[in-house]
Amino acid sequence: MPLSIDDLLYGDVDDPANFGGAHHDPTTPDCHHNSCSPSDEFETNNPNNIFDLPPNRGDVNMAGPSASYNLSDDITEIAKLACKVISVHLFVDSDFVRETAQLILLKPTIDAYSNNPHNDGTIPNSLFYLTLDTLDKQPDQWKEDHTAPSDVIDTLARLADYCRLIADLLKYRRSYLRDMLLTNTQETKKIKVNAPIPNRKDLLTKIYDNLPPKGHKLTEAKIAQQVKENYAMRAQICYCRLVMVQSLAHKSRNNSQWSDINDRLRILRGSSYTFQEHHSVIVLNKDFELFSHKRYYNEIDKTEFTVPTIEEVQASVDGGIVPAILR
Repeated sequence: MPLSIDDLLYGDVDDPANFGGAHHDPTTPDCHHNSCSPSDEFETNNPNNIFDLPPNRGDVNMAGPSASYNLSDDITEIAKLACKVISVHLFVDSDFVRETAQLILLKPTIDAYSNNPHNDGTIPNSLFYLTLDTLDKQPDQWKEDHTAPSDVIDTLARLADYCRLIADLLKYRRSYLRDMLLTNTQETKKIKVNAPIPNRKDLLTKIYDNLPPKGHKLTEAKIAQQVKENYAMRAQICYCRLVMVQSLAHKSRNNSQWSDINDRLRILRGSSYTFQEHHSVIVLNKDFELFSHKRYYNEIDKTEFTVPTIEEVQASVDGGIVPAILR
């Protein structure tokens, strides 16, 4: 079993910031890669991208078998790809990694959204290391059935392959969260924006409804409770959305968004409670100003899409008064 979702959720009943703004019904999940269906709702990743591996990962020389069995070139290429996929699946149960990642992304105290050990690699509470830790804590019998024997990944090359596979799987789960954060902002040939940007109440409802994998779904009552009471998750998601929308509006590099978020979380970890409190309120107020009045993305001046700076927060702290929460 992956993580228990109940271990990841908590809230504050007396939270003063639970007002979400002007309400409209949560929209259905955006499917940026394929059309949605109940069976593939969470499978937005492209398997060909995940297993597009470098030559040193499980390549098989098919020259001998091809000649012996008179295989066509097309069949030979299919056989090569199949051998690659099989060799990768020897490392780990991919479905388990995806489910675990989706649960970890609901953790409001995650310290970094890094999907590989080279970014924020010393942080144990990152998406990458929390996933590895969950795999490591599974029963021995589960490991025997779902992961490669230790001697298979003992070499540095195979260990690197293992880490890259985990990183690829996490990247697509992280992108799924990003798509939800950008609900009703991106219009493509397949996706038409015909509704306002959701307020934080509707956004959180959508995330709690869609991010938990099958077998870990929350009831409507549980979702409503988390949306109302989970202050930490609310502040975290609002900050992440501000960064994503700012990046979209100002055409920033796609790969910088999670790094920017991780950098801010690092600063907050080393800050005082007072600084963290001011930061949360300022972020929530900025979110309220932008997204709580049923405004369409194209109706908002792009200069309004900004993220509160550390200097703004420090100035608020120096003022000695926590800002009132807008509602």
